[in-house]
Amino acid sequence: MDYREKLKKNLNASFANFVATLAIQVAATPIFLKAWGPETYGSWLTVASIAAVLILGELGLSGVLSNHVVMATHDKKDADSAVLLSAGSKVVLLGHIALIVFISIAAATAIDHGWITVSMTVAQVVQLIVAWSVYLLLGFYITALGGVLRSVGKFVFASYFSTSIRILEFLAMVALLYAGFGPIGVLIGAAVTRLTGVGALCIMTAHLAPNFIGSYSTWSGWKSISSIKKISGAGIATVLLQVASTISNHWPVLLVGVALGPVAVATFVASRTLARIATQMGSIVSLATNPEFTELLHRKRLNEASKLLGVLSAGLVAFGLLIAIFVGLAGQSIFSSWTRGHLQAAPALLVVLTMSGALSGLYGVLLGFVQATNAHRTLARQNLAMTVVVLGLVSLVPSPSLELIAVAALLLDTVCTVLGLHQALRLLDSSFPSFAMSSIQHTWRELRRVLPGQSH
Repeated sequence: MDYREKLKKNLNASFANFVATLAIQVAATPIFLKAWGPETYGSWLTVASIAAVLILGELGLSGVLSNHVVMATHDKKDADSAVLLSAGSKVVLLGHIALIVFISIAAATAIDHGWITVSMTVAQVVQLIVAWSVYLLLGFYITALGGVLRSVGKFVFASYFSTSIRILEFLAMVALLYAGFGPIGVLIGAAVTRLTGVGALCIMTAHLAPNFIGSYSTWSGWKSISSIKKISGAGIATVLLQVASTISNHWPVLLVGVALGPVAVATFVASRTLARIATQMGSIVSLATNPEFTELLHRKRLNEASKLLGVLSAGLVAFGLLIAIFVGLAGQSIFSSWTRGHLQAAPALLVVLTMSGALSGLYGVLLGFVQATNAHRTLARQNLAMTVVVLGLVSLVPSPSLELIAVAALLLDTVCTVLGLHQALRLLDSSFPSFAMSSIQHTWRELRRVLPGQSH
């Protein structure tokens, strides 16, 4: 099948994931606010930001392993990738166990000293962190098994299956909310639902990729851990990206919580959710194009890779501008209606966060392109350094406003996008003027091809 046809199917599946994710996020905020109120919901978001550090327990292996499985399959090395997946599973498990202890102690200390204000006891916070760990650990298996399915041409199936799991998780959480359960019960319900989904995904993977699963079972012992050294460099780079992502996504939330309290946390997170539609679109596009970029770059088909990246980048820039204009005109009234008057956001906050989200979406595609063949080590170091510098500086401001924190996020996303574009151009062996001109030309041709009344 031509890569354009595969890409079209991948994008359709990823768009369904985008719609489902957007619908869940739009529905979740008013539902949670109604069930728990701003104080408890803000506390839930604060603890979630603390627990987000648990994603580092996977040591960057989920995406790296997923890419490696695809490339190994192209080179007919199923057994090699199966050994690595087995080793990765064990390393991730050990990483999560270590982080549970560290984060629980850190969270308890922060609450006892009054550094973070939440409407929960220390025991409840620790229980939530443990539940989050199980939930995120199961997410590793969804990503890793998705890589196996990608390697046998089943990206579309894996994407729809993952979307279905996410929808079922949300429905389980809503049912538990209406049944009167608190944060711990709701999260356990989501984790149990995800566990059921992972079990079903294992069964389907065994059916669709029997050779791989056979190789995997051969290396079920702990001796396979030493093989992880083969991808440790790319894994460490991904850890750095995850550290940067965790800091950029959750440090502002914690900063708001420390300076302004849980209600301000709920306002900031809800504003960012509404404003970051372009970010989600970029993530979906990156997920859909990752298999094709991996294949094109692995086979040195740089012209096709450049054309695809250019068209996607131009489309995301246009989409981001449209979203920013719309939010600037109607964002405040939409936000107030969406949160049913529980929360209020200033227009400036929404506009700045929307601009930040648009750049973040573009950066997501550029990063996905660079990561497609695990060539992201330099970008990872640069990303982490700039994240620490920018957010470290805003942290020095006493009692920062929501708008100032949003401006810091915009600055960070701008710098990261420039760095991502520079690294992508190096992989393509191209200059910015040449890439920009080519992107405009190819985008115009694609528009003329698909618009009605134009010659094909």
